[in-house]
Amino acid sequence: MTVDEFPRERIAYVPINRRPDLRWKNGARLAVWIVPNLEHYQYLGDPRQPVDPYPRMPHPDMLIYSQVDQGNRVGIWRMLEVMDRYGLPATCSLNLSVYETYPEIAEACEARGWEVMSHGIYNSRHHWGLSREAERAVIADNIARHKALTGREMKGFFAPFASSTVHTEALCAELGLQYYVDYGFDDQPTPVRVQNGYILAMPYSFDVNDGMNFRANIEAPEFAENTITMFDRLYRDSEARGGRVMCVPLHPFFFGQPHRAKYLDQILGHIAGHTDIWVATGGEINDWYRQHHLPKMMPLLRDAGFDDAF
Repeated sequence: MTVDEFPRERIAYVPINRRPDLRWKNGARLAVWIVPNLEHYQYLGDPRQPVDPYPRMPHPDMLIYSQVDQGNRVGIWRMLEVMDRYGLPATCSLNLSVYETYPEIAEACEARGWEVMSHGIYNSRHHWGLSREAERAVIADNIARHKALTGREMKGFFAPFASSTVHTEALCAELGLQYYVDYGFDDQPTPVRVQNGYILAMPYSFDVNDGMNFRANIEAPEFAENTITMFDRLYRDSEARGGRVMCVPLHPFFFGQPHRAKYLDQILGHIAGHTDIWVATGGEINDWYRQHHLPKMMPLLRDAGFDDAF
């Protein structure tokens, strides 16, 4: 058996009700990370990829391209108006070509102190079908571009279009990244064992996710209700059963539409109105977990056979 082949060799099963009590910074019970996904699609794309980015029609698909790019032209600015009312930190899940193509967006995000997590170069340029060596070169290019664009070291990675492969998390760890977002299977960060150590799988929401819900015809009022309900349940669970993480994924092409912006205001207002929570970036949650909680998890992880990961 190898780490690359068997999920149980990568991911220890430790039921959440058997884990040590987790408390976040300043004793907070719920960590919330807000993740605006700033996406950019190639105008033509490559239909030879294993998954065609524009399967609806021959390229270019101007409807889909323009729908997403509305988020960069208009939607992000409307979203920022709402987000600025609350001043909450955010982690930008960034197709790095957004910063390269739209420097005004880069300036706005950097001025607000947002963390930048790479979401690939383009959302239409997937990892599926890449060899291990080719994927390593792609992730290394992401890291280099991130450094050139922000002046900072990159901590987190989310494969473009969630196109992770069997090698992605191992390559991320090998290249020095600390957290990875393509797993959505837990309410707490989870160490994922790879051949050269481990990387943290950061909780990300694929269920309550405006981009996915939009494509399933779930409109903003229902999405806002679901997000608030999710927050309330995690807040309640965290009181008796240990700290949790809630991710709020946002897409400017969805919430930047004029008829939806008020529902983003409802969501952020509800979150900001609570105490005992910590609104943080992905990097801050990663650092806190590694320093303060991972040592408490060590005996359980070692019992699961993870001795060589740490």
